[in-house]
Amino acid sequence: MVGISKSHNYQTIVKQHDYLSKSDLLVLLQSLEKIIKFITFNNISLSLNFVFGIFLVSVNLERVLIVDNHDLGFFMRQYMTHLLETNNRNLNVFMEHIEKFINERDMKIFAGLNPNAFDWASRIYTFKIPSRREYVNLKKEQTIPNKTSKGVLSVPSPKMSDKCLASFSQSPVDYTEELTQCKVAGICYYVIRNGTNAEYALTHRLLPLLIAQIGRNCNIFSPEEDSQRVNKFCSDIYKEAHRITENNFSNMDLLLEQITLCSLNGDALFFHRRWFAEILQYQTTEGCFSYYSINTKTRKANEELVNKKSTKYSACGEHITSVAAGALSAAIRFIIERFY
Repeated sequence: MVGISKSHNYQTIVKQHDYLSKSDLLVLLQSLEKIIKFITFNNISLSLNFVFGIFLVSVNLERVLIVDNHDLGFFMRQYMTHLLETNNRNLNVFMEHIEKFINERDMKIFAGLNPNAFDWASRIYTFKIPSRREYVNLKKEQTIPNKTSKGVLSVPSPKMSDKCLASFSQSPVDYTEELTQCKVAGICYYVIRNGTNAEYALTHRLLPLLIAQIGRNCNIFSPEEDSQRVNKFCSDIYKEAHRITENNFSNMDLLLEQITLCSLNGDALFFHRRWFAEILQYQTTEGCFSYYSINTKTRKANEELVNKKSTKYSACGEHITSVAAGALSAAIRFIIERFY
């Protein structure tokens, strides 16, 4: 089976609809390595979103290397251990300097995440590949999240989302006990139950539930309702992700965020080889990710827009690079869980 490549194999891959395979692992690891090297050797405009994406790289790698201790062979284990150690060093540098770069509200959000990679790695969910019947039934469902109309405010707004996430810092973390009740702001209940069911609003409704289950060992509503809502949100997110890919990958940044978050819930549907073959087309020679494919003919015309969201490199997008790192590390974990 042909592995992912940026060369002549690309056209072969895009016609396939199967899951990522063992032969794809090295190329995905090399792509992740380029991101880690880019971060190591360049001054990054530090933000909470960026640090969280890099944190999830350590979470996924620690899961396979330390928590589950997969039999990877000497050289593969050495290679991945080196990536994990380098990423952890970057993460430690960010954490040491984070107070200088982010405001008090973001500090509360950061504390609320419980940024301990081993804790998260021990609690994220093993990937579940749905049965053929489950997959066919999902494809038959007609309910697809509607796109947010222009001029219509989505819920949660960034301010609402930040207020909810910051309130998690009030909940104690105790992994020795069964799930406790989260102590969170009332806005959390509102946005999860009544928020917009599309695009970034939907992923931002999912995030508090994941932080509660994985990062804080608590539930927002009840263990059953929280789990049902996470599964429903990721089901809707997958349908929206599928629509993005069928529409010429119309929002790669959102797609990568969707993969990154739902992978924490063990959702395997997102790991199509065709999708990741296209994802790799957004990585620049510097190692970061751009908001536009390297194959986009109109890329030069779009550079001004890219620059508004970039690091010092004109084509580098901070947010898309962080979610790409999260998605690639999740894909690596998916392959290892399935084949090793």
